[in-house]
Amino acid sequence: MPSIFGLIKALPLLCMGISATPVFPSFGPADSSSGLTKRNLPKFGSDFNPNHLTELAQVKQGFADAIDLADKVLKTNAVDGPIFKRYFKDSDKAAVKGVFKAIYGDGSTFGSNEFNKLGIWYDDKADSPKSCKKTWLGKQVLAYLNHEVTGDGAQVVICPIGYKYPRLQDIDCGKVKDTVSGEMSSIGGILVHEFTHWKVLSGQAVNGLEIVDHGNEGYGPVNTYVFKNQVNNSPRLNADSYRWFAQEVWFADKCKKSYKPATDNAQGPCENSAGCVIQ
Repeated sequence: MPSIFGLIKALPLLCMGISATPVFPSFGPADSSSGLTKRNLPKFGSDFNPNHLTELAQVKQGFADAIDLADKVLKTNAVDGPIFKRYFKDSDKAAVKGVFKAIYGDGSTFGSNEFNKLGIWYDDKADSPKSCKKTWLGKQVLAYLNHEVTGDGAQVVICPIGYKYPRLQDIDCGKVKDTVSGEMSSIGGILVHEFTHWKVLSGQAVNGLEIVDHGNEGYGPVNTYVFKNQVNNSPRLNADSYRWFAQEVWFADKCKKSYKPATDNAQGPCENSAGCVIQ
């Protein structure tokens, strides 16, 4: 059975045809020439034109990484481990595990069967209420998700700065060193954050509620530690908590070590001195 990395790399770099929908243009059919079924792959937008094939390869690998992050959380039973306690409360275990199971799928396919309703675009669309060209909370936007106005699909836009974030396999254990940090930041982690926002994917695990962004206090490893420890906060409903939890679990397993808690909220290769956020 080929690895998920090999399967994603095998996907041809094709530009898809499009037509109009309420929020973004729709996509043409997902490619299945690699042997993956159509139902569990996102569709990649036509703005990954011949000028952005490198970014298309990057985001396809990022999608594989996001599934791998979920897989690692589940296979290591991380919700019962010490890393979980940094980001979530004991009462969050069932919800957090449910969200990662929803991303991973039932194991018979590559990722959730819902991913055929997801589109991933290179950059802004004209009718999007959010934009890569705007700041949010005074910070640069790495990516954002919009739910479609009708139906239960969603569209993710990875902003140009987001493609500077590496694939998991390209992050060396020696670079990460001994502390949770922005060196763990990956394009797969960005997508995990976005997938938690998607109500059709995560909603059942959190009893029909929505996983959202809680302003500056909900972003980054240090802030997510603090957020978890506030009595009235619900970290299971904070998207970035899932990203940092999964990334730390993945590197702890890969590098066979435990990491000291983060000391800052650095977000990796962010170019904005004020920091970066994911919407």
